[in-house]
Amino acid sequence: PLAELNLSRSLSTSDDLTLFFTRPWALFFIVMAAFSAFFPVYQSAVRNGKRWTTYFGPAFIASASIPLMLMEGWFRTGLGVVMLVLSLVQILRKYRQQN
Repeated sequence: PLAELNLSRSLSTSDDLTLFFTRPWALFFIVMAAFSAFFPVYQSAVRNGKRWTTYFGPAFIASASIPLMLMEGWFRTGLGVVMLVLSLVQILRKYRQQN
């Protein structure tokens, strides 16, 4: 009920549906939803020993950092940059370990 109420409020203020895709917070929740929807596939692949599963966590962190870098304020932007750098370092370490 709370989500429906807020959805109807947002639609009553504007008919533009791109609000739900162009705002940083909306993009953040879209990334969260996409990785959550893909999580069962990830769990199945972990049980089967697939190599790509080692990159799921760093890829999630990198993807979540992008909307943070688009937000206003120095703290969220800085946090996004730190998250992106850390995820890239993790990806490089895991790639070197596998090769």
